Amino acid sequence: MKKYLMAAVALICMTMTCVTLTACSSDDDEEVFVRYNAETVGDNAFGSIVCGHMDQALSSAFGSNVAYKRDDSKAIRVCDEVAEKVRDNSQVGTIILKVTFASSDPDASGNTQVIKTYRFPF
Repeated sequence: MKKYLMAAVALICMTMTCVTLTACSSDDDEEVFVRYNAETVGDNAFGSIVCGHMDQALSSAFGSNVAYKRDDSKAIRVCDEVAEKVRDNSQVGTIILKVTFASSDPDASGNTQVIKTYRFPF
């Protein structure tokens, strides 16, 4: 009888451990979805053209969805590549790369942050 009781206690302990480990899993974390876009500061034709190229590059990198899983470093890398292509240009302008939150969190949804500023010429 004692063997059966010990086996039952061991089974209960293993079950509780599995349930506890599953409950602590980080898979339940909500992913943050955002929109990235580049905007020119002021009235600047050169900046508008570069912003268009950056927005196209962002769409190519992330896809054409309305919102993307947040990856600021990837967005910055993509826009840095576009900025490098026009680096030798003598045009002057300022472009900001913005991230707008589109998560289900009502406190964060619609909030915008500037994650990088580009000033031309470099």
